[in-house]
Amino acid sequence: MSRLHHSDYPALDLNGDNYLDWAMNTSADLKSKGLGKCIKYGNDTLAYERRRAVLIMRKHLVKDLYDECSYINDPYDLWSRLNTMFFEPLLDESMKEWKALRFQDYESVDDYHFDLVRITYSLKLCGGAITNYDLLSKTRDTIHSKEVLLSQKAKGFTTYYDLLSYFSALEKKK
Repeated sequence: MSRLHHSDYPALDLNGDNYLDWAMNTSADLKSKGLGKCIKYGNDTLAYERRRAVLIMRKHLVKDLYDECSYINDPYDLWSRLNTMFFEPLLDESMKEWKALRFQDYESVDDYHFDLVRITYSLKLCGGAITNYDLLSKTRDTIHSKEVLLSQKAKGFTTYYDLLSYFSALEKKK
């Protein structure tokens, strides 16, 4: 059985759906080869290091994306171009999802928690800092207004996971 190496990961799709995974894998791959600084602004890398980094990055692009970016010969410029194409829209979409997320819109606590974790993971990968307070506030502030007692009880919790456990236990009693 062969071992999975850093360089064995899927190519970046043309639509950018796997951008965050691609960026993490590519960054790790470059770092493991001593080329991590090539994608940083103002780096002092040698020409052969930059060429090698670009080759590694291009190797993990689908053909159409490879062709679209074939004129870019500097790893920082390539990284920046792909970041502009995929990262910024992903961050915007994740922020919209976060703002629209409401506890009252879910049938089950697990469904709400699943989406909350998915969205916060995406935001964290995009550099956002989601705190326990943010999770608590998001959940408490989006409980349906008809659930006055539940809303009051929720204000007594200091950690999101304690609140989640409480809601899960209530749901099981129903």
